[in-house]
Amino acid sequence: MKKSILFTLVLAILISCTPKTNDENLENNQELLETANNSKNEFSQDKINDQAKDEAVYNLKNEVFNHWLKKGLKENIIIEKLGTKYSDSLFFSEVSGLDSKTLKYNHEGLVLWFEKNNKDFYLTQIEIKQNKAWKTSKGISIGDDVKKVQDFYQNYINSAESYEEAVIVGDVYEGLFFIIEKNKVKEIILGSLAE
Repeated sequence: MKKSILFTLVLAILISCTPKTNDENLENNQELLETANNSKNEFSQDKINDQAKDEAVYNLKNEVFNHWLKKGLKENIIIEKLGTKYSDSLFFSEVSGLDSKTLKYNHEGLVLWFEKNNKDFYLTQIEIKQNKAWKTSKGISIGDDVKKVQDFYQNYINSAESYEEAVIVGDVYEGLFFIIEKNKVKEIILGSLAE
């Protein structure tokens, strides 16, 4: 009995170790090639889908007002450009845990928010009110029709978070917000509406 089991086991091992015919090798190679091609196609399609998603997301880092005002600028650069005719307030931000300040340029219709990083204050949010002279990168300003906003930012509007009084590009945590009143842009904010 032990000999027959041992014989069967040895025979099974020998059969599994015998070289395959050319036809069998060809079939295996074709299967491997198909698997590799399918994986490559899936990877390529995933890459295309990821690229399409990236293109559908508006890059807020590129948003610049009047070709110079953008998030990340140091406070001293802004004061050099806009002057010292502003009111300011210093405070500690509970949200970011950083020293913060605002500069209000009422004559410009601007409220600028800063956070301190090391020794310098950097611009983190821009609010534009009343002044039609300030334009977004796509040319939108206070008083423009909501339809113009929708046309210029159509592929980037967050329809899930936008509503009748606000068109949102991005999301409430980081976005470009057009506050709407009577179908006209009343205010433009680049930053965050979430606390």
